[in-house]
Amino acid sequence: MSSDKKVTYTNPFADVDMTPINVGGREVSSKIAVRVKDDSGEYQVMGILSKDYQLLSNRKVRDYAEDIMSRTGQEYGGYRNLKTLFDGKRYVDFFASNNPIVSIHNGKDLPLHLGLACWNSYDGTRASGFECFALNPFCTNQYHSRNRFGFFAWRHTGADNRQLDVDDALSSLAIGAQNVIAIAPAIKQLQAAPITAEAITTAHARTEMPTSKWGEVLGQLAKEEATLFGLYQALTFVASHSLNGLTAISIGSTITDHLLPMRAEEKPAQSHTTAATYLAHNGA
Repeated sequence: MSSDKKVTYTNPFADVDMTPINVGGREVSSKIAVRVKDDSGEYQVMGILSKDYQLLSNRKVRDYAEDIMSRTGQEYGGYRNLKTLFDGKRYVDFFASNNPIVSIHNGKDLPLHLGLACWNSYDGTRASGFECFALNPFCTNQYHSRNRFGFFAWRHTGADNRQLDVDDALSSLAIGAQNVIAIAPAIKQLQAAPITAEAITTAHARTEMPTSKWGEVLGQLAKEEATLFGLYQALTFVASHSLNGLTAISIGSTITDHLLPMRAEEKPAQSHTTAATYLAHNGA
């Protein structure tokens, strides 16, 4: 095989395994290699990890996610898949509730749906679990912020630590929904604030939206309401529809963190270890 042949990964559910590592004919007992099949059917090493690493295939993670979502309350109306991303190492499946979980009233109704980004990785950089976000159904803009909405790693129990704690996952998902609902007052404040040239230049400086995309942002801004929420909409529209891959999530997070900053007293739950504290202090 030519050394400059491009390796691609379009099947997120391709075969994956763990194999021993040999150096100089000797096995390195403390490490293992995680390998996944590329589009040509050849195995490629994605990560060198501890021998105690517990591999979860993307297929298994997707099954877990669908099982958890099937057990949520009727108020969510079930979930639909939005898109799937996979780069060989990291996998994320995007879902959104069919029903809104909050509606913001300010002249016209703005319903927000619960978004769930289901994560997994083969290089050890991401724990398996749900990252919550908000979805605007009218323009399908995704409002991302791990800081504000939370990431909830799935717990595993049992003698071999491989049994998913479904009750904990459902509890965490409910906390994530509360985190999304909590942004409604902040969005109302954006809707009440007029857009200014200073707000635009500040957003350019404090978000990671590429300079090359600002023409699109300003073009979309002309179609939005003349408020800070209009700026938020324009930025998240470009992030959701014009940026590719996992970059869209990280850039989208800088947009939300800038225009919907958390107050000092706001402490959204990030995992099962903080959920009880969040409920005790926020009365959710």
